[in-house]
Amino acid sequence: MADIRIVLVGPEYQVNLGHAARIAKNFGYSKLYLVKPRCKIGFNARMYAKHAVDVLEKSVICSTLDEAVEGCGLVVGTTGVLRRHRKTIRNCVPLRKFSQMKLPKHVAILFGREGIGLRQEEIDRCGMLVTIESSRGYPILNITHAMGIVLYGLSRMEVAPAENASDAERKQLEIQFSSLVELYSDFLNEPHKVKMGWKRMLGRSAPTGLEARCVLGILRRARREIRESRGRN
Repeated sequence: MADIRIVLVGPEYQVNLGHAARIAKNFGYSKLYLVKPRCKIGFNARMYAKHAVDVLEKSVICSTLDEAVEGCGLVVGTTGVLRRHRKTIRNCVPLRKFSQMKLPKHVAILFGREGIGLRQEEIDRCGMLVTIESSRGYPILNITHAMGIVLYGLSRMEVAPAENASDAERKQLEIQFSSLVELYSDFLNEPHKVKMGWKRMLGRSAPTGLEARCVLGILRRARREIRESRGRN
């Protein structure tokens, strides 16, 4: 089983905190992170957690999303909105397809606010977006209902084999490509979208360590040669 970190962004109601802890324990997960929660872990949260109060009590409260996902090789966002902002690349993966993928070892799964879900900057932090194939007439699920369905899908997944790229190698692929895009930012209409496109491709793929190192070598050489060439000119 992958090391899954469940992250609730801006949760608003104690009842959902309790249900989230209970659902996490139902599927064998214990790492619950809360980003700027708008409610306390009080009586109602503990009541609805039932026999998962231990998960609730050990939840980690974070002041930023970066703090909550630190150390994770893949950040997966969940959303029922397939299109909203023209500057955001959503290209969501259906849960059915997601449940057939192999994950890196350390993964964070984000669930957004009860009212508005994940904001654009939070979506941009994700290497992959997953959506539940619900009715088009009413696609938005309650946060804990969505969480239960997604965690069921995760319980059917396999962990990527050891020879796959490490979390550090995947992060370097993102960093090196982004730095290369910056060198061409004056010639691109939307460099941010180019970076996001690369991040989402990485999120959906499972490169081996050898593949990652080969691509990293080319990216680093291209960046170095471009900088040297511009320095001479």
